[in-house]
Amino acid sequence: MSFKPAIMTGVFSELKPEASIKRLAGMGWRYFEFYSVHMAEMNKRKDPAKHFSALRELCEKLEVCILAAHDNTQGVPPERFIQWAQILGVETVVLHPRVEETKEKNLEILNGWVVWAERFGIGIAVENMHDMIPGIEGRRVFGATPSELLWLVEETNPELVGVCWDINHAHVQKLDQYRAIKQLGKHLVHTHINDTTTDSGEQHLLPFEGKVDWKAVIKALREIEYGGLFSLEAGVSVNSLPLPLRDLKLRYALELTEAMIQRM
Repeated sequence: MSFKPAIMTGVFSELKPEASIKRLAGMGWRYFEFYSVHMAEMNKRKDPAKHFSALRELCEKLEVCILAAHDNTQGVPPERFIQWAQILGVETVVLHPRVEETKEKNLEILNGWVVWAERFGIGIAVENMHDMIPGIEGRRVFGATPSELLWLVEETNPELVGVCWDINHAHVQKLDQYRAIKQLGKHLVHTHINDTTTDSGEQHLLPFEGKVDWKAVIKALREIEYGGLFSLEAGVSVNSLPLPLRDLKLRYALELTEAMIQRM
């Protein structure tokens, strides 16, 4: 496989992160993206460093890895977020740009994260957004196009900072997935794999439950020799299911993701 099937721990957002990882590991998932709500919950615990170390030990016992953490939306300060990520063994922290801010303000905010990422040796991936948040006609936001994200990369530290490409967001933005991924090239370091049935809002469904051209996505990823996580972010597709039924669908999701990587 050129890239690894992964899943966000937020598919069990109502569970403690330890329980979420145990449950997913039992299904066969081996690579994880740590959910923002889980990061915030553990950050509030007494002696959080001890709990993060214990979670790392649990992962090692289960022979699984938390290789990414998402994101900066729950108010955990950069210095703490990056520190906890380093303890967990995270390689990439995914950040949303501030869509309502100017590019200069976004650069200033990102530089505040880069200082800590450089100190702890962790990469950063800035995620693409879309103009349909919250769906006002004619609205433009920052961070919805490859050129805006690449500008942030070049203005910070291209050796440390890259791009996370959210497939659902790009579809809503009406971008050509193949051309966009090719434009990002070596700067694409992480993906959020999800689908949508609508052109006007994000749904975060499993692949092939919506309108995304997955053949074009996989083709582009192979051509740029992408080697990161193929990270499933499909909470809406599963979160309303009772836990036993969610288990069934997430087992299917693993088989689906592996088949996409191996056979497309």
